[in-house]
Amino acid sequence: ASLIKHQSNVIEIACNNSELLNFLRENKKINANCAIIKSGKNLENYKNINIKQINLLTDLSSNYNRDFDYAILDNKIHNLENPKKVLREMLEIANYAIISLENFAFIKNRFYFLFKGRIFNENLKIYNKYCTIADFKNLCSELDFSIEKELFMIGGNFFSKNLMTNLFAKKGFFLIKKNEPSLTAQEDFIETKQTLIPNSYQVAF
Repeated sequence: ASLIKHQSNVIEIACNNSELLNFLRENKKINANCAIIKSGKNLENYKNINIKQINLLTDLSSNYNRDFDYAILDNKIHNLENPKKVLREMLEIANYAIISLENFAFIKNRFYFLFKGRIFNENLKIYNKYCTIADFKNLCSELDFSIEKELFMIGGNFFSKNLMTNLFAKKGFFLIKKNEPSLTAQEDFIETKQTLIPNSYQVAF
């Protein structure tokens, strides 16, 4: 919640329940929106939340304009068959995306796999490799997204910076955005020229 400003317009992607959005409504006074994948949910707990049923790969940017301050994907990136497409779509409809993920490279998970030969949670459905902090940061680099803020859960506490987070952090939280396109040589020349013209001239011409 520390990554979200008060009274923001927020959408949660593929939300399974309304707990996070209700928490943000009460504590951050947000305008809450939810994009669900499956119908048949009990919608009684989604009161005062705007809901749409969508296909993550095709419907986000076609159903929403750039309507939101934040789009949230809470601990589901490992469930996505095409995470790159979904993240791009999220940043088409929102200024920022907030991604939380369970760090599969957490030291306890490594020991569990070492001694038992199984993943720490057999109920998880994993469809891609982006389920560690290091892999997610590499994904952001591949997509040319900047990580504006990051938080890590270590020993029940949250830290903004820590050494070896891929080993010691149980969860990671990332505020990301698109990198602004760099100026072309012509745009750079025009911008430089304009800074040399007195303000009164700029107003007149």
